[in-house]
Amino acid sequence: MTSQKIGVLVAIPIKGRKLVNRTGGKQSPYVQLKLGEQKKRTRASLIASVEPEWDQEVRLDVFQDQLDMKVSIFDEGKKGELVGDGVLLLNEVIDKGELDVWFPIKHNGAAAGDIYFELTFYAAVRTTPQHLNQPCSTTAIFFFFFFFSKSSSISLQDKEYRAGTACSISGTNQHQRSQTNKN
Repeated sequence: MTSQKIGVLVAIPIKGRKLVNRTGGKQSPYVQLKLGEQKKRTRASLIASVEPEWDQEVRLDVFQDQLDMKVSIFDEGKKGELVGDGVLLLNEVIDKGELDVWFPIKHNGAAAGDIYFELTFYAAVRTTPQHLNQPCSTTAIFFFFFFFSKSSSISLQDKEYRAGTACSISGTNQHQRSQTNKN
């Protein structure tokens, strides 16, 4: 069964701090993000240090059964050595919409530094369910007329009315239009 897409995550790894230097020399770290089958990475930091800066946007589709994002930092050198990694749970950013966070990474269980993220979640746009495109109830029509001007011309999708159903009403303000045309 295919999982349903619930939105898009925009992850911006801004910078790292106190990264462990595994090469003994200059390291050029980059960030790799893995969410489900998607794997994306930043460019290597232009600052070869244990305090790198990336400030690069990465976009990932988020599915309802894939809410754990693997965060890894590698050195771009010859070996592509792992500096550290961890799993970032996306529940909080999905609930809040935005989250700025220092995220700790580890290597073989030992602290390997931190990475600062700016995270933004954009929920997928939902279309109107088919059951909402039903004929209007007399109650819905009453409230529509109560809140809108009597000068509006109303057309209903169907002339059959059922109580307790949602409906679609469209209208135009012809009275307003005719006044505009007279001036």
